[in-house]
Amino acid sequence: MVTGFSIDTRTLQKNDLFVALPGEKTDGHAFLKTAFAQGASGAVVLKKMLPELAGKGSSPQAPFINLIPVSNCEEALQRIAQVHRLEYFIPAIGVTGSVGKTTTKEFLAYLLGKRFCVLSNRGNFNNHLGLPLTLLRLNSGHEVCVCELGANHAGEIDFLSGLLRPQIAVITRIAPCHLKGFGSLENIYRAKTEIFNHMTKDATVILPDDDPDLLQCTRSKKLNIIRVGESRGAEFCLDSVKHLEGVTSFRVKKKYRFSFFSPASFLARNAAMALAAAEAAGLSLADLPSQWDDYQMPQGRFEERKIGQDVRLIWDGFNASPAAFRSALEVFGQIRCAGRRGVIFADMLELGDEETRYHRELAHDLNQNKFDFILGYGQNAKTTVETLKNELAFENAHHFEQAEDVVSYLKDRIRPGDLLLLKASRGMRMEKVAEGLERLTAGNTSVGQGADSCHH
Repeated sequence: MVTGFSIDTRTLQKNDLFVALPGEKTDGHAFLKTAFAQGASGAVVLKKMLPELAGKGSSPQAPFINLIPVSNCEEALQRIAQVHRLEYFIPAIGVTGSVGKTTTKEFLAYLLGKRFCVLSNRGNFNNHLGLPLTLLRLNSGHEVCVCELGANHAGEIDFLSGLLRPQIAVITRIAPCHLKGFGSLENIYRAKTEIFNHMTKDATVILPDDDPDLLQCTRSKKLNIIRVGESRGAEFCLDSVKHLEGVTSFRVKKKYRFSFFSPASFLARNAAMALAAAEAAGLSLADLPSQWDDYQMPQGRFEERKIGQDVRLIWDGFNASPAAFRSALEVFGQIRCAGRRGVIFADMLELGDEETRYHRELAHDLNQNKFDFILGYGQNAKTTVETLKNELAFENAHHFEQAEDVVSYLKDRIRPGDLLLLKASRGMRMEKVAEGLERLTAGNTSVGQGADSCHH
């Protein structure tokens, strides 16, 4: 009996069907013994590997059983997911865009969960492997499916939405992101609107109200359009966005006020888009709680932590596109702080030929906010730091080779009242800085009592 699917023996559960995916560093076929020892009910393997697997044999305690030979394990996983999805006639909502996909998806899953049994992506399972694994969790108890669709090249959203078959689409802000794969902002618009290829004409799409290019792309598809934002043209209006003592509140449709725990007031737009999608899916806004006290912000999305003696850090390490960086800096500059404000950042990745320009522009965004010190690591961060020091005369900016160097530098320099923003693309592993600072404060009482400045 197959009760689940797995591509990773570290998370494989008993009776999972193990899909042995070949990878750049490891090959799933090398973990078959582990998979069956943990109770796998079978495995999808490459046909060409069968003779080798038979030669190696399996242990008597965990024999290789129910081997399903295929020509391509990844395509097999996707085809199984496609068939499985079609067995369940439940509405699906796809969330895509450049900035704010995950928080919008999480807001929406939270809201729909007040009335329905919801299936949604875990974490960042939004790609050619994560989405199939998500859809394979569908069962007869689910009433609605909410999935984030991510992409870094043309055609990927088309493929993913073909698996999901959404009745409602949410497209968050489109901005320069993954330019290395897309090539241009125009191509990003084309890619994100590929979701329309698998929607019927009576389907609904939720859009930001301040993007005429995206609106133009959508109008030709004859879809039901709901624009969300603060302009007069918005069908789903957002206003009265406020932040006070760690809580963001806002109003929609001039009538309903909601709030959630986060200092990131720019997330009110994402929350409003989730509300618009929830209403389109059949929820009444009047029936939803006004205070989302039990909502958990996704880890690493403007997540506030306290370290040492009254030192706070805000970890925002999952999206560092130019647009996302700008929003984070604006809000960070408004948060009350008893001490100094410092920004620790690393490279914005996948910006292609424009990476130098965007990192130079980042220096100007940082300089406008008048922070006390700025520390960066990574190859492109060096461009930002050099621009700050040489062109903008901001002396308290320093560059390091890696995350560990930043932690060492801060060890005796942070002090009570300081507020730190940690911002970088996911691939730069900014969590190393957060974890390093937390380890220091756990084992060293001198941290948080440092020197009066962060100068060398």
